[in-house]
Amino acid sequence: MAVLKVGAPGGVAVRKRAELESRLVEEELERRVAAFVEERVAGVLGSEAVQRELSTRLERERKAIEEQVERELIAERERASREEDARHEAIRAQQQELQELEVERRTEEEEAAKRRKEEEARALEQHFLELQRKQQEKKEEEERKKRDEEDVKKQQQLILGKGRKKMSFSLGFKM
Repeated sequence: MAVLKVGAPGGVAVRKRAELESRLVEEELERRVAAFVEERVAGVLGSEAVQRELSTRLERERKAIEEQVERELIAERERASREEDARHEAIRAQQQELQELEVERRTEEEEAAKRRKEEEARALEQHFLELQRKQQEKKEEEERKKRDEEDVKKQQQLILGKGRKKMSFSLGFKM
C-alpha cells in the first residue's frame, strides 16, 4: 500500500478505496471460511463414525425420553389409583357414618317408643289404682252408711222398746 499524505487532494479518495478493498477482502474471507467450515461440517457429519455416534446418541436420548415418559405414566397411574382409593374410602366412610346415624336414629325411636309405652302403662296403672281406691272408698262408705243405718235402727228399736228379744212361751204344739 502506498503511504498517504495528509492534506493531499486525492488522499481522501485513496483512503476510502483502501477501506472498501479491506472490507471486500474481509467479506470474501468470511464467505470462504464459512464455505470451508460448512464443507468440513458436512464432511464430518456425513462420515459413518459421526452418523453412528449421532444415531447412538439419538437412540440413547429416545430411550431416556421413553423411560421418563413411562415413569411419569406409572406415577400418574399410581396417583390416580391413590385418588380412586381415597374416593372409595371417603364413600365407604360416608356410608358407614350414614349407617351409624340410621342405627342411632332407630335406637332413639325405639327408646322413645319404649318410654311412651312405659308412660302409658304407668298412666293406666295409676288410673287402675285410682279406680280401685275410689271403689274401695265407695265400698267403705257404703259399709259405713250401712253400719250407721244399723246403729240408727238399733237405737230406734231400743228407744221404742222393740229392741228386746221376744220369747216364745209355746211348747211347740201346733194347733
